[in-house]
Amino acid sequence: GSAAFARCESLERIDVNPNNTYYSSSDGVLFDKDKTILLTCPAKKTGEYTVPKSVTKIYPYAFSRCAGLTKITLPEGITEIRDYTFDTCTGLTNIELPSGVSSIGGYAFISCKNLKSIVVPDSVTSIDYDAFFICYATIYGNENSQIQKYAKDNNLPFALIPVNKSSISSTSVTLGDTVTLNALAENGVAPYSYAYSYKKASDTRWITAQDYSSSSSFVFRPDSTDTYNLCVKIKDSNGVERRKIFTLGVYAQ
Repeated sequence: GSAAFARCESLERIDVNPNNTYYSSSDGVLFDKDKTILLTCPAKKTGEYTVPKSVTKIYPYAFSRCAGLTKITLPEGITEIRDYTFDTCTGLTNIELPSGVSSIGGYAFISCKNLKSIVVPDSVTSIDYDAFFICYATIYGNENSQIQKYAKDNNLPFALIPVNKSSISSTSVTLGDTVTLNALAENGVAPYSYAYSYKKASDTRWITAQDYSSSSSFVFRPDSTDTYNLCVKIKDSNGVERRKIFTLGVYAQ
């Protein structure tokens, strides 16, 4: 059944023989054969976990008692958060539901006592009464959304999803000149912190120019003629982050 391994709090990993016709595993997590359904994440799994993009369904109790997980990233194909999915995930501090989710089941976030924020998209139209039982997170949503109404009706803390309205002083410069990134955040829960990073457009690795601080502006000086991507990150007091990326062309004098 869907809760076959629920509350197996010493389970470290699940490995499936590759010849199994019905099930598969990856990184110790149990899936159906095609990896479209996530069945169980072992309770002893720790750190950050990204659900594979192929997954479109997560079983009830799938992350039950995964207290060592500090971050779970969900793919866009998920359409529902089922009963007890994140039961007692006490290591989580923030989670964002993908834009295709339409329902949140009963006790989905029960006893997630250290969760500070849950970002809920406008696509959610059905929410069980006890979805956030013994969970003290601030619920984030948009104005006039179903989750805003739900939070009000159930006396849950609510905040509007932050919006990154940062700007750049120029999108093209000559080598030797500088540009200024001006960070600006709306909504969310103050105070905000800001971070800045960059990469050349042909690179894959981002370089941190300035880590999170209260500084709402940053001066960037490119070191070569190229096309750069510049990123401004804003983060509110509950850890909800939004990014904005600018393209900068740098030309010879």
